[in-house]
Formats: sequence, C-alpha cells, structure tokens
Amino acid sequence: MVSEKVDLGMAEASTRRMQAEADANYIAQTQSNARLSTQTKYVNMDTGEVSWGKPFENTPPAATATETVAPDGGPGSLAGDPDAGARHVKIAITFVLVVILTWVWFAQKRAAARAS
Repeated sequence: MVSEKVDLGMAEASTRRMQAEADANYIAQTQSNARLSTQTKYVNMDTGEVSWGKPFENTPPAATATETVAPDGGPGSLAGDPDAGARHVKIAITFVLVVILTWVWFAQKRAAARAS
C-alpha cells in the first residue's frame, strides 16, 4: 500500500541507506563486544566503578638457561603435583595411627582374656 505521492526510487534509496546504517552500527557493536570479551572486567567494590583491562595471566615465567630442570621421575612420578607430598604425609600418619590403635586394641583384649 504505497501512496501515489511517494517516489519509489527515493523510498528504496532511503530504505537501503537506513539498512546500511543499521548494518554499520551492528558491525561496530559486534566488534566492540569482541574487543571487550578479550579483556577482563574490573569492578571497584568501593566505588562501583567498572573498568576494562588486559586479563591477568597467572603463568610462571619461562625457564631460563641458568635454571636447572629436575629430571623426570618416570611414569609413577607426581612431580607436577605440589600437594602430593602433603597427601603422602597424611596417609603415613593415618597408617601409623591405625597400627598403634590396633596394637592397643589387641593388648586390651589380651589383658581382658587373662583377667577372666
């Protein structure tokens, strides 16, 4: 339902211009979102200020020529696990406690058997 007073060529040109402008805005917004997604959002909890920056990389620095690298301990090695030593100590302490408590239990049973 187009009015006879409207020039179809002008209407089409206007529509194409508006579509091109909308596409350009969409592209600009998409690129802005992509650029922001590669950055880290920092929020100041006191003021509520929002800022964007490079993500914090928690990677150790590369080994230099002066550093010595520990040899691989083989397939059973847990060299990459820093908490393995603590777990091994806990397991050893638990084992020793079980052995001691078992020995005390047997001693109590023997003492009760002698008393009766």
